[in-house]
Amino acid sequence: MTIPSRGHPRPTSSVANQGDNASTSNSSPRAARGTSSAMPTKPSSGVRDFMAQQRAKIKAQQDQDKLKASKRPPKVPMPFKEAPSYSWDDTLDRGEAFGHTPPRTSKIETMIKQAKSSGKLNISNRNLDEIPDAVWNMYHVDPNAITIDLSGGSDAWSDLEELTRFIAADNQLSTISERIGEEFLALRHVDLHNNRLTSLPNTFGNLKNITYVNLSANGFEAIPVQLYSLEKLKELNLAGNKIQSFDPNIANWTSLDTLNVNDNLLTRLPQEMESLVSLRRLLANGNKLSDLPNGMLSTFGDRLEDLELANNSLQKLIINGKLHLKRIDLHHNKLQVLSFGADASLKDLYELLLSRNRLNQLDNVEMAAVNLSIIDISSNVFEDIPSSILQLQSLKRLDFSSNQLKSLPVGLGAMPNLQVISWEGNPLRSPPRNMSGSMDVLKSLRDSLKSGGDSVLETNTKLRNMQLGDSHADASPIIPSKNSTLAADPQNVKNKTLDLTKQQLQEFSTEMAESVDFAVAHIRFDQNLLSEFPSSLTHFSSTLVTLSLHRNKLTKFELNFQLPALKELNLSNNQIQIFTITQENLAPLLTNLNLSCNRLKEVPARLTEYLPGLTNLSVNTNKITTIDPDSFPGIRVLDLGNNDISQVPPLLGRVTSIKELNLDGNCFRVPRRATLVAGTESIMEFLRNRIVE
Repeated sequence: MTIPSRGHPRPTSSVANQGDNASTSNSSPRAARGTSSAMPTKPSSGVRDFMAQQRAKIKAQQDQDKLKASKRPPKVPMPFKEAPSYSWDDTLDRGEAFGHTPPRTSKIETMIKQAKSSGKLNISNRNLDEIPDAVWNMYHVDPNAITIDLSGGSDAWSDLEELTRFIAADNQLSTISERIGEEFLALRHVDLHNNRLTSLPNTFGNLKNITYVNLSANGFEAIPVQLYSLEKLKELNLAGNKIQSFDPNIANWTSLDTLNVNDNLLTRLPQEMESLVSLRRLLANGNKLSDLPNGMLSTFGDRLEDLELANNSLQKLIINGKLHLKRIDLHHNKLQVLSFGADASLKDLYELLLSRNRLNQLDNVEMAAVNLSIIDISSNVFEDIPSSILQLQSLKRLDFSSNQLKSLPVGLGAMPNLQVISWEGNPLRSPPRNMSGSMDVLKSLRDSLKSGGDSVLETNTKLRNMQLGDSHADASPIIPSKNSTLAADPQNVKNKTLDLTKQQLQEFSTEMAESVDFAVAHIRFDQNLLSEFPSSLTHFSSTLVTLSLHRNKLTKFELNFQLPALKELNLSNNQIQIFTITQENLAPLLTNLNLSCNRLKEVPARLTEYLPGLTNLSVNTNKITTIDPDSFPGIRVLDLGNNDISQVPPLLGRVTSIKELNLDGNCFRVPRRATLVAGTESIMEFLRNRIVE
């Protein structure tokens, strides 16, 4: 190949004419440079083929990624220099991008991003003492933040949803920014319960679309005035604050359906409540109410369905007019008078709870509430079941435990739909024995009714011979001398009964036990002053069958000696906080245990392991908050009513021995009332269906 000399132009045909020699004879750099300068500007066919292959590979890889996720972690998008914020793939944490595994925590940024598309933001239980600015700025665009997002997501304005639900419960918030009423005007649902709030921002009143507000468990001493301007409000929860009164402006809440002011310091309900024309549920338990405004209930007419005024100081209540109430809860007040006026009509009322009051009569209920299904008059001072109750043909459950009844009226047997009764804690001259539950007692009463008897006393005496002997209210205290025998009624001796009811006993000493000169099978210490379980009962350990310490001063119970023949133990209406059995099989035959009306916070663990024969257990009206299904194997009749149980464990449904279960009067929300009313089988089936394997 001839290399042209410098300064002379190269013939235009020289390269083309030299053919293959040009590719094999370029031995000098100068020749290379000369050849390079003559190449065309378009890439060769080989380069084009290579680029096409690469594009095909990239497209194939993209198609494959759409079908299944790549095994390699996604690449981190590179931000422009000086950009103060970044957008990361949601599957890759910033720490992971640098080879670190951070703690698994949900980022507020991620939740905000989700909230933009769903309209719902939940930042509860994050130990926040203020709402982060990122929340208030969630719909703002920062001009200094340039983001590259390769995830395929979109934050286009057309895809954004206005925030309608805001939940910041269970934090440490003491204030809420004014921006809530400036940024989130579409809010309909606000939940700020369990914080430290004492006021709301002024702009909260701008949220005209709100229908639900939950401010329970905070520190409000008055209802925030901003709430009064929310005319669309349907549900308001202010429970667990320190509110003492209402403002007349509550009349603005014409759409309000549910008002919950439980556990505050209210002393009265305002007359303006009659303006709440949509109110369906009024919950004012745990306040200091002593009366209700005259005619307040009648003004609600056909609207109010659920009225809860438990744990107040009400002394008198007269109900008049036509009402559509379905449920009334007045338990634990100071009621001495509750009556239904001649014009009262409550045909929808199915549940009436009146326990722990001072009532001794109940007038006209059979005329006013003909469809009543559940009534609880336990822990009052009734000496007889009112005739008005005995005429309730639809009644299914009746609790009259812990009153002053001497006998069970045979009229109970004439109530066609009655299924469950609770009678424990009454000074019955002949309490039912050896019966598996309510149905057996009702059968006995119905048999007595057919035979023309006037109480269950005769039936039990003739057919069962299980009486404990008469209680003598006017008997004088028995204080035996050291060398004397304890006085006993001849009939009691015949029935092997030691009846020490109302003897003002503060102790039952060994000397007193040894003074008894007959074999004792039944002992009654009811309505005395005993503060400890008498260890002297070991004297009767081999013969004692039934033992009652109803209404004493016991604060704890500890069984540490054997009672091999004991079948029934009544410890109701004491102050027991601790129940202990030191070892198994101390009372192997015990079938009935009554611990109602005490202060227990839990059911004793593994109870049926220590009491293998136990079938009937009543812990009604205690302070039990949780229950363990493992405590109840073998139990047939279980009464957990009127406690503080917040959740019913689904596994309770697997305790197949339970045939009768009472859960009324607790604070749980499920099972719902309709399930409870349907009976034990429905409750157990409901619980079993909620079990997650």
